[in-house]
Amino acid sequence: MLNNSEFLNLERRLWREGNPLTDELCSTRDELLFLLSEAKKVMEKYSPAISKLADADDLDFFREWDNFGDTLDNVSYDLGVTE
Repeated sequence: MLNNSEFLNLERRLWREGNPLTDELCSTRDELLFLLSEAKKVMEKYSPAISKLADADDLDFFREWDNFGDTLDNVSYDLGVTE
């Protein structure tokens, strides 16, 4: 995955070259940012409920839920999203 500055450099290069995929690239990134935003909303909304419903001894579940949150944070960081 490209970090924010790499993406911007690629976008500028494609635009200078007149590459028709420039619009598709920007559109795809916009969709990714939207989905990332929605996933973060899901985390915020359901974390308290899931914590109450899950068995306290179910470490695998909590590990997976934490990994999901960490992945969202890492992707946000890579994309330069600051919310």
